Amino acid sequence: MRDGMMSSTRRLFADSKRPETERFHFVMDRHRAAVYASIDAIKVGISSLTTDRPDIGTLSVAAALEYVDFRWPDGCFAVSDDLRHWMAGMANRPAMLAMRYNLLPVRQI
Repeated sequence: MRDGMMSSTRRLFADSKRPETERFHFVMDRHRAAVYASIDAIKVGISSLTTDRPDIGTLSVAAALEYVDFRWPDGCFAVSDDLRHWMAGMANRPAMLAMRYNLLPVRQI
């Protein structure tokens, strides 16, 4: 699930940066739907994702949700309050801090 979600988010983000005339909206719609479906599936299975001793699968789900927030800070992918609460429980874990997404500073030329 996480791998498919990340593939779709990367492709969707890259396609959104193309000029409007070079975008394939039907492909973007398919990737957008995959991200929504993944978020819904994560929400359904949230009770199985522990925060006390997370495994690599749990950490990758948390990283995928963080990536969605990083790439679309406008909240176009509505992450539920339950997932936000779970994400908050994961946010300060050493593994999550080490892989936090950050924008590079813009260099002035």
